[in-house]
Amino acid sequence: MLSLIAHRAFAAFLSGHGKRPEGAKDDYPASIGAQDWPVWPWQLIGLLALIDGAFLALGRAELTGSSWLYVMGSAGVAGLAMLGSGWLRSHALLCTLFRGIAFSALAWPVLRIFNYLSMTIPFPMTDALLAQWDAALGFDWLGYLQWLNQYPPLLLLMDMTYTGLEKYAAAFFVLIALFPDSRHRCFELIALFVSTAILSMVIGIFFPALAPMGYYAPDVSGLRMIDAGIGIYHIDNLAALREQASPLLNLSDMPGLVTFPSFHTAMGVVLIYVCRGNRTLFGISLVINLLMIAATPLFGSHYLVDLIGGVAVALFAIAALRRAERSHYAEVRPQGRLLVAATERPVDSAAGP
Repeated sequence: MLSLIAHRAFAAFLSGHGKRPEGAKDDYPASIGAQDWPVWPWQLIGLLALIDGAFLALGRAELTGSSWLYVMGSAGVAGLAMLGSGWLRSHALLCTLFRGIAFSALAWPVLRIFNYLSMTIPFPMTDALLAQWDAALGFDWLGYLQWLNQYPPLLLLMDMTYTGLEKYAAAFFVLIALFPDSRHRCFELIALFVSTAILSMVIGIFFPALAPMGYYAPDVSGLRMIDAGIGIYHIDNLAALREQASPLLNLSDMPGLVTFPSFHTAMGVVLIYVCRGNRTLFGISLVINLLMIAATPLFGSHYLVDLIGGVAVALFAIAALRRAERSHYAEVRPQGRLLVAATERPVDSAAGP
């Protein structure tokens, strides 16, 4: 069943990259504004915030004072942005942009805190298992490292795309919003961001790992283009969460902890998907995100199977969203068609004999 859903989502993904044919229907009517978006992504963030609060109240971890200030500041920004979107309901572009600011300001600290609190659950480390899966797939992580070391310009581009994901994801949100016919896809980006993040973190609870750079601990002294610090930035934080009774969390120093599945890979697929229908944006997104995904084994210190897991998470989320879209707007289209039919009906067709 899951494979069938993924297959349909992938088929829709491929079929939607070009210009939309005349008369074709998208899952969201283009006339739907940001104020009409479904509220479930906000509800998910609210639920995670409650879970975060419960974990903190139970003493599983503590936030630094600066982190609490960051949380309160983010909530304030989100509140002001939501007020702004309400005031600008009649201006579709600005309303959409303010909704995006509100959601990202609120979601980021909630998701990151959940990622860390959930990793306090001490499941066994799974590096040996993930490496075994890579071996079964015939992937040589160390060989890939050595191959990349031969191409400094490629490494530079990979570094830029991997570390710049948050910035260019926001840029794509703005660019998509600029086109009225595809503006509703800004909601798709928000919805797929939060759903893939939560799925990745929940699955990742059961697969804690040092990741390849920490597990293999390769000698990179002979690799002049590979820095020894790449891919091990999360290890100290993960160890503290697993070993300390109540670790102190600092939002300014909380890199992602999920190894399997790869959230970067999932977001790469999502960003390609939401740019369908606009040839220019789709082409740019395809190049940037394929490069970013290729960078993930090194700069994110991921096994190949992590990337496969990230693709699966993205396709599952896309399939689920498309089904939810059709359900949410099932009443919008019939009403629109009835209205058009009523206004376009010839006068004499309504008259009696």
